[in-house]
Amino acid sequence: MRTVVWQSLSETQQDAILERPAISEGKNITASVAEVIAKVREEGDAALFELTEKFDRVT
Repeated sequence: MRTVVWQSLSETQQDAILERPAISEGKNITASVAEVIAKVREEGDAALFELTEKFDRVT
């Protein structure tokens, strides 16, 4: 997480911080989610264990 002092930012910097990544990268996010769903459908619990370790770093 990044901490910023709002008052020290220019208006352009404030706008950039408020921009939601999901809006600008929506297609990438949708594709990534589709890959995860397909993997779980194909591999079942094995995929869940693998993905849990990958994303949560928990075995």
